[in-house]
Amino acid sequence: MERLAAHLGDALGASVARQAGTIQFDGKGFSGAVTLDAERVVGEVRLGLMMRPLKGVITREIEAGLDHYLTD
Repeated sequence: MERLAAHLGDALGASVARQAGTIQFDGKGFSGAVTLDAERVVGEVRLGLMMRPLKGVITREIEAGLDHYLTD
């Protein structure tokens, strides 16, 4: 989760708040949260109006990022 939080902040310029297994983030044109427990990852991303046309690309990048950061 630390690496994911760092990526959100460094690469995407989002402000990031962490709290017991949950990361909340807010960036230009997007916001959301990721929660990790022993069995699953739950993510929610809200896109601003200008980012909505890129939803498919963003979804693929999120999935690739989760695979990268959550598997060792």
